[in-house]
Amino acid sequence: MQRLIKSLQHFSATSSEHVELLSKLTLRDFGVYVSDADAKRYMASEAYPIAEHTFQLENALHQRRLCDRSAQVFPMAWKSSSTDILGCSTLYQNETVTLCWFVIPPGKALPLHDHPGMTVWQRAMHGRLHLCSIVRGASAQAGTGASIAPNVGTVIFDGELEGVGDAIAASEVLGFTPAGGGVLHEIRNIDAAQPAFFVDIISPPYNQAPSNIQCSYYTAEPLDATATLLPSFGADSGVRHQLKAGDKVGLHPRSNYSGPAMDAFVRIV
Repeated sequence: MQRLIKSLQHFSATSSEHVELLSKLTLRDFGVYVSDADAKRYMASEAYPIAEHTFQLENALHQRRLCDRSAQVFPMAWKSSSTDILGCSTLYQNETVTLCWFVIPPGKALPLHDHPGMTVWQRAMHGRLHLCSIVRGASAQAGTGASIAPNVGTVIFDGELEGVGDAIAASEVLGFTPAGGGVLHEIRNIDAAQPAFFVDIISPPYNQAPSNIQCSYYTAEPLDATATLLPSFGADSGVRHQLKAGDKVGLHPRSNYSGPAMDAFVRIV
């Protein structure tokens, strides 16, 4: 992990070093965490028993629900709350790049969102994920060669990813560029029992000067009126139909939606 962070301190989008180092990470490399709330309590008073609230991420990811009906979870599992919100942590960030991870509870999703002008390297490391990636605007071309209207997108990938917690080949790390697609994507956990975990390297980062890029959320409506609804989807989901590469969708901004609730975690070891 420290080698990857050191590499990002001298980040170059044209270098492959950070991709190689991301591919070599294992779940154990992610270390030990506390919730952001507990970290703040400890900063306010060193008498706060913070050691009682720490957890190793690798261990937490392998703890499953006690009971699906009541949605109970093991204490200090993949998040500190039992309300099924997402977990996240920013491991490193500067004005050019960010390294972060997300944990998605069973049946939940990181809804359809955009990466305007960004390059994203992504790696699934635990659980089973369904990824839908969509490119929009003039960068997507219709079959006739004419440019598609800006509010219409083309699905470039829709399929499952299996998380791998050991080192993988660098070629297996997913990469999305502004020119190559993946400008918007939705990531769903399709496992009924265990959390899903993935890592992103994003350049440039959201909400960081000088670019100050904002993350916007969307719903995707198939232009094919015969498209089939997914068997199940969360209330937050922006993709609610079965899609495949090449499908055209209307993209509708969710103006009153700021994204799913998340628990933030701080790495301490």
